[in-house]
Amino acid sequence: MANNMNQFASGGYHGTRYVKEVEFGITPENPTMRSLRHTSNSLMLTRDSLTSAELRDDAQISDFRLGNRQSSGDLGIELSFAEYDDLLAAALRSEWQDDPNIPGNKFLIAGINVPSFTLERSFNNIKQYETFTGCQVNTLTLTVTPNTMVTGTIGFIGSNIGFSNEPLDPIPDPSYAYPPYDGFQGKLIEGGSVISVVTSMEISIDNAMEANFVIGKDVAEAVTAGRINVTGTISAYFQNNDLLSKFANEIESSLQFTLGDGISASYVITLPRIKYSGGDNPVDGEGPITLNMPFQALYDDCSGTNIRIDRYPATELPDCVLAYDGTVFTESSTVAGTIDNTIIVTLSGGNGLKTFTGTIGQEMPGVVWNGIPAGMLGSAIKQSPTEAALTLTGMASGSLAGATPSVTFAEAAVTLGFCHCPNDTVTGATQAFTVTASAADPDVQAVNDVATKIAALTWPAIDQATYPDEDTTETYIESKIDAVDGVGTGAVIALPTNTSYTAPIAGTDVDTDGSDGVYTFSVALSKGAVNQTVGPYTQTITATPYVAP
Repeated sequence: MANNMNQFASGGYHGTRYVKEVEFGITPENPTMRSLRHTSNSLMLTRDSLTSAELRDDAQISDFRLGNRQSSGDLGIELSFAEYDDLLAAALRSEWQDDPNIPGNKFLIAGINVPSFTLERSFNNIKQYETFTGCQVNTLTLTVTPNTMVTGTIGFIGSNIGFSNEPLDPIPDPSYAYPPYDGFQGKLIEGGSVISVVTSMEISIDNAMEANFVIGKDVAEAVTAGRINVTGTISAYFQNNDLLSKFANEIESSLQFTLGDGISASYVITLPRIKYSGGDNPVDGEGPITLNMPFQALYDDCSGTNIRIDRYPATELPDCVLAYDGTVFTESSTVAGTIDNTIIVTLSGGNGLKTFTGTIGQEMPGVVWNGIPAGMLGSAIKQSPTEAALTLTGMASGSLAGATPSVTFAEAAVTLGFCHCPNDTVTGATQAFTVTASAADPDVQAVNDVATKIAALTWPAIDQATYPDEDTTETYIESKIDAVDGVGTGAVIALPTNTSYTAPIAGTDVDTDGSDGVYTFSVALSKGAVNQTVGPYTQTITATPYVAP
């Protein structure tokens, strides 16, 4: 079965997803759902009760039926940027429009288009799913108080409900990651003046929706909306009678509240025309006295709406970048086949918290080298949280001319990987380098040329009969090295150095093949002050097989 019958649904595993419907009450085929952050969800099916009115002489109730099906409920939220844009637009019966005065900004005003959504509740730990179709935003309430998140409630009214063991979309689009707004940021402007002593503010939007039923169907044929009623209350410490006077004398005012810093990832909610519908400042103790002012938002001729929401886009995260202070490794002018310089790479961008993993002063994890010249190793040593030193160590067994090493920083090299980087990518994560062979000293070029020629030599097996011991084998190797163009007196001195020798053992009547010998050696090259060692190389000495008399 899909779920454990001994397991109960837990709120810690509850999810909410949604998709906009094209046709009322019909979920799009193969929908792309989007996860929706929430603090509570009370969406449920309701049905009217139909009790028979028949009278019986035994005083019993003869029948009971369930009436029309309707879904409704509230979604509790902590308001954050971008997450609820579709639902804010639905609450205002509108669509986001580009602001002609501020490129990149968008705004909403009250409209007449009422979209519908399919919402899905996921009970993930028991793999059960409830689908609510034809859901429309009936109410929206936002509450701002000090020392808390900005909270809200979105009230839905819908058409029908379905149940399933499978989700509509097994991999819904993730929620946005912007943090919830809080009461520490923001600004309230009343009648054109900033009020700095506000203790709370609540704005409510009520679309007065109701489900419409017809004969022959037990689900709503449609949901109709009434007027867009925007009301609210502001509470502030009582300092003077200015607000009370506006209520007493029926003086119109306006309200504007900013959520966020008003620059990036912010909303500005404007009620261009309001009237206060009450005002009280009760005293119930010796503490500060607060003034509570409920209000009614009204249609404003100038702006053409009773409410406007401006959306300031989030400042895009800067690209995550690995910047290299060079892309060329330079061969030493005194020790051929080695590299003199170090290249520093610096990590920047993203959310400003990206750092290299690993321990300062040690080799970093997640760094892969390719194309390293034989005999050398690539190294990435962490210098600071955002800097690493790249080096090529060791001695190349051949010429460095034309070498093209590269380095790749995998996600393991960066804290939290490439998360919090635009498009989850890091510019410069893979970098190719060139190697400049030293030309400052002609002796270096001579040694490099000989090193390349020796590296190109082949060492086919020689026979034991001709080279029976270490001395004869060494003489053979020396003669072959001396024959390399560029080696000799006045040129490059090349001295083979034996690193190990295993003598061949001739075959016998017991072991007719015998055992081959092996001579392993490197070649020390020098000219003037330039030195280089190439190798190791291996020379095989084929054992003399046994021949019966």
